Amino acid sequence: MFFDSRKKVSLGGKGAEKKQESKQQFVERTRKEREAREHERKRERCSLRIQAFVRGRRATAERREFERQGWDESLQKMKHAWAQAADDAASAAVGKELDSLLRRFLFFYRRNNDKDNERLSGIGLWLVVNGTAGPNTRPGVKILSHLYSGADSNDAKRRIQKFCHLCMQRLKRTVTSPPGNVQALDAGVLVRLCNRGAEENRGGMAEQLLESLLAGGLMEVIRARLDADDKEEEAQKQPLQLVLVSLVVQAL
Repeated sequence: MFFDSRKKVSLGGKGAEKKQESKQQFVERTRKEREAREHERKRERCSLRIQAFVRGRRATAERREFERQGWDESLQKMKHAWAQAADDAASAAVGKELDSLLRRFLFFYRRNNDKDNERLSGIGLWLVVNGTAGPNTRPGVKILSHLYSGADSNDAKRRIQKFCHLCMQRLKRTVTSPPGNVQALDAGVLVRLCNRGAEENRGGMAEQLLESLLAGGLMEVIRARLDADDKEEEAQKQPLQLVLVSLVVQAL
């Protein structure tokens, strides 16, 4: 009852036939096993990080598409509201809507997306010339100057500066292309925003925008643009050179 009468069999074979393991071999074997376990743990951690990265990028891409939906319609509504704005209260409401649209745009904008570049041009054109039918024909840049100097302006300042940087970066990417409407518009947006800030002196808008643009490489863009324009016909290069030189004068 208390003893097992079954014969015990050693699966390792007879003791005389067992291969004796030296101390050095034992240490080497345990080291390799330990390294193999550590390697497996690293593989598992890397796998988890890669999966998290892929999920994050997928979620971000989906969120960008979500923010794009209805953005164009919201921009048109905001333009119409600005065209009809007759007092400061209405203008302030439009300013909040523009700030929200800028936040969304800066989140989903991708420079290789043609539609996003069309949206960038659309905002810039409205800021510079408005062009919306209504009693209020003031360029939309006036709203940005109010946002820049508002009580809760820190986030708005960062968005306006980032928007200016997008225009400057697009100028930089097209520096070897002949001057065209897009390049002139981007340069015009920068000049118009800086001029507006200088005219109204709102919260140091002109100085802060120029400081931010200079830190981002504005002078290099202007130098490269003017050098590229020297290779073009005089009739082609003059308009864009004028607005870029205007930026140089402000920066000096």
